[in-house]
Amino acid sequence: MDLSRYPLTVPGKRGLLMRPLSFRPDPPPATGESLLGLMARAVERNRLSALTRLLRLADVDGGTSMRSSSLTVDEATRLAFVMKVGVAEVLGRLHREPDVRVSKGDWIDFFGVTMRARYRETSRRRVSPRALRLSPHHRAIHDLKPFSFCPETMETLIDACPVCRRPLGWSITRGIQFCERCLDNDEPTVDLRDHPQPLVEVSDDAALRFVADLVNPEPGIRAKAVSNADPLLRQSDPGELFELAIVLARASSTDPAANAQSIRALRKREDYDYLTPELLSAMGRTLMDWQRGVGALCDQARQSAGLRQGVLGTFKEIGHLANVANKNRIAPTLAEAFRQAVDVDMRRTAFSNVVVRQRSTRHRSDLLDTAEAAAVLGVKHALLPRLAATGAVTAMRGPGRKKSLMLYRRDEIEAVAVVKRDMVESTRAARAVGLPLEAMEALADAGLIVRAEGPALLLGAYTTYYRQGSVDTLVRDVFDRVRPLPRSSSLPRMTTAMNRMPPGSKPWLDIVLALASGELPAFADKRTRLVSGLFVDEAALGEVALRKGKAAAVEGDDVTLSYREVAPLIGMPAPNVTWLVAAGLLGAGGTGNRRITRRDVKAFNEGYASTAEVARGLGIHARSVKPTLASKGVEPAAALHNGNRYVWRRAEVFGS
Repeated sequence: MDLSRYPLTVPGKRGLLMRPLSFRPDPPPATGESLLGLMARAVERNRLSALTRLLRLADVDGGTSMRSSSLTVDEATRLAFVMKVGVAEVLGRLHREPDVRVSKGDWIDFFGVTMRARYRETSRRRVSPRALRLSPHHRAIHDLKPFSFCPETMETLIDACPVCRRPLGWSITRGIQFCERCLDNDEPTVDLRDHPQPLVEVSDDAALRFVADLVNPEPGIRAKAVSNADPLLRQSDPGELFELAIVLARASSTDPAANAQSIRALRKREDYDYLTPELLSAMGRTLMDWQRGVGALCDQARQSAGLRQGVLGTFKEIGHLANVANKNRIAPTLAEAFRQAVDVDMRRTAFSNVVVRQRSTRHRSDLLDTAEAAAVLGVKHALLPRLAATGAVTAMRGPGRKKSLMLYRRDEIEAVAVVKRDMVESTRAARAVGLPLEAMEALADAGLIVRAEGPALLLGAYTTYYRQGSVDTLVRDVFDRVRPLPRSSSLPRMTTAMNRMPPGSKPWLDIVLALASGELPAFADKRTRLVSGLFVDEAALGEVALRKGKAAAVEGDDVTLSYREVAPLIGMPAPNVTWLVAAGLLGAGGTGNRRITRRDVKAFNEGYASTAEVARGLGIHARSVKPTLASKGVEPAAALHNGNRYVWRRAEVFGS
């Protein structure tokens, strides 16, 4: 298309043919020069003063010079024609939307680097006086708001006149190197080159230059910068690495009290002030030494963990760094690299860190959370806090919350589990062995079986437990002595023989010792593991029982007994003891303060008998006791428990 015959359509110039400017920019467009800077040089050389006039000459109706950042291809072609430069010189400086974005949001193509559109300053002219001395053209990299300095000279940038303090803009120009507002007879009076600014000083100059080089308009410089990145990151594009550096800077400088899902925002021009050269250099070093750099950022975040109140887990420990890889803030490959680096750092600090961690980031086999500890113990997890509250096991809790994550030492939990797995409730153990509860207690007192002790008892619903292993050992010792019952034998079972004995304390300890030693022969007619199922010689059993009398005499008749101790001595269930006391048949003292001694038990056994004992003595069924005795004119001495349990006077039933 011959643009020399192109008719203008903008207001005030309709019908006029498009004509190029008299003078092209001199020197020619420089590498990395911004389009606005190139236009300003063309306007200044042709004494037009306003960039909008140049746009109108190219038939671009935008009203302001800012329209140049979003020109169409046709508009850019016409602008190149008017300025007498190659079309590529204009198209390459348009910063249009790229074909591929790093993540969601508005992105631009900055000389081949994909970056967020909001990083680019479009309303103010940012310059380096020292750079203008080297070449009076505007560097596009000065438009990037994350940089407060010129990467070429390391000088602090200015965006306002050092004399009049008014912002430097693009609407009108007297030359890139001059303030467009300080004029005398329409001639500029303030040369920005005469006002050099402080040079940037950082602790890691190479790392700062690395970050700046990632977005340098020169492809060769960008490629060299990427080669200086950590090997784990070198497959990424320069724009992706630059975005990673900015996101890391935002996350690491976010207020600990800020929303747990966010990182520091970059919206207004002032929001970029915290992106100091020192901070950017630290982020650059992180990208150059990835694992060590991420570890340093995590360590820095851990120092402020106490300021993050009411939160738990990874966020409590490393703060807003935990959000770096979330919400598509960075490229997927870099997000995964960051997650892996954090995981490696969590492993590094697993034993040196005091923060209570969740299972996925704990990396310690010596600690268990509540669910894991409950699984080891085989109990509901609600029982674990009870165990911890007593101090029976060491529990670590995150600070600041009463219901936060708790961790337990594995060795302590497993030690409790060993006891719990070998723990059997006393009643269940008694039934399994075939002995009454008082027998189990006597055996435990003598050390023949072992009572379960320690924190494992807190996990049970009962008060008395025995170690299953000790019970099994005792039963094995007894049954190792058992012999087959002869077919013609008339020996009674252990249960029958014991029931025939008079009421009172039974010598269970002596009996079991005699069984285990073989002193009391025992026989079995079938494979059973119950002591009550054994057959014994009643006479031999009686001899063993005689030994108990002497031991009982030594104990004394005035020893106070508990209701539970009294029950087996009178041959009745424990509830009957309460009813006998209420009826005034057992013990001495007022109601609620009754004391039962062995003398009281002996007196009761001599004067009274239970229905079960009467039935055994008369050889009848327990249900037949009352009608049988009633036919003989014998009435109960007392009717217990609403008349359902009877106690009989021994003399009336059996005679004197």
